[in-house]
Amino acid sequence: LLVNLLAGAVVAPLGEELMFRAFATTAWTASLGARRGLIRGALFFAVVHVLTISGSDASDALAMAVVGFASRIPVAIALGLVFQRRRSVWASVGLHAAFNGILIVLGEAALRSGA
Repeated sequence: LLVNLLAGAVVAPLGEELMFRAFATTAWTASLGARRGLIRGALFFAVVHVLTISGSDASDALAMAVVGFASRIPVAIALGLVFQRRRSVWASVGLHAAFNGILIVLGEAALRSGA
């Protein structure tokens, strides 16, 4: 659990927020405007998070990728809005870390309960 929390709630959010918000969203916002930069950054975040999804066959993998993509869009928009409004990558890192940490703890609790 501690290793998963370190990787998923500390390392990943820091690296991802630097890449997706501090670099990509900032660049797109500068050239396209705040709204378009936010949307493009969110789409980029969602696409990257489903690139390695696999399944038992192509249709299974595609279905999981579509669900994974769609479920990450609201998260990515929230992270982008926090980044833009607070004007700080640390705000989006904190939100991302909290989100991932909660998911990791809930997943661990489900595994331990046999669910």
